[in-house]
Amino acid sequence: MFIRKSGIAVPFILLSTMFSWFVSFLLHDPLTPSFMNNYGFKYSDIIYGVLNPRFNPANIEAKTYWYRFDKLQIMWRGGSTTIYPYVDFKLEYPPLIGLMYFVSINLAYKAVAHCGGLTNYTCYREFLYINYLVHSFIILVFHVSTASLLIRVFKEERKGFSRIPIYIFIPSMLIYMIYNWDLICSFFTILS
Repeated sequence: MFIRKSGIAVPFILLSTMFSWFVSFLLHDPLTPSFMNNYGFKYSDIIYGVLNPRFNPANIEAKTYWYRFDKLQIMWRGGSTTIYPYVDFKLEYPPLIGLMYFVSINLAYKAVAHCGGLTNYTCYREFLYINYLVHSFIILVFHVSTASLLIRVFKEERKGFSRIPIYIFIPSMLIYMIYNWDLICSFFTILS
């Protein structure tokens, strides 16, 4: 294979990994137009599956997701608070994902605290988008790290790199990667 023989396999694989992440990022980015007018591509578990039902001031059922609804009311008013998944609100994902939400929610809320609370629509949209960016960045780190581990494993096994692009460009990765938390599990599985 030309790429392997020319010595650019590793940079090519890492750049391809970042490109595949970028495609998935753009497909689900709430601020970009829908791909082929298919609004299904805009769906993201990060925003619509977890955050919107729990934090949207217009959702009359938001209270059902919270153990400490008073904390959400503080966020709606723009007061100072720290949110803890599993303690303050219900989250049905594993602890590592809970940690991601802890980081993203609190970073996003601190970033938009100046605008008067989540009842301000612009503030709420920024809050959601910052969460999307934080989760996307974490996924990028794990995606590139997993590809790097695969390169190392394939080097040690002398298998060549021809199978790695399958991992990078498989359609399910391109489309769903941005909210595919299984990438994190894959990283730790390959690491072991």
